[in-house]
Amino acid sequence: MPIKVKTQDSKDSIEITIDNGDFQALAQIKKKWGFKDHESSLRFAIAILMLAEDKIVYVGKDGKDGLRPNSSLLEEGAILNND
Repeated sequence: MPIKVKTQDSKDSIEITIDNGDFQALAQIKKKWGFKDHESSLRFAIAILMLAEDKIVYVGKDGKDGLRPNSSLLEEGAILNND
């Protein structure tokens, strides 16, 4: 598994290890967008997800392509809003 998460004892933080293909993708994002470091690219991604309306991120040149997470990424019973 290329992303590993370890919860700290305090429950206020997590430690994330990113390697293999996910790390390569993160490195490509950093280079493509010109982020100063990987942390900055992750902060930007988190901000996008926080601001997304109805759990959809719109992309594409016209902003009409809506992206939602695959159900395999969600906890059981999670509901995504439908159009």
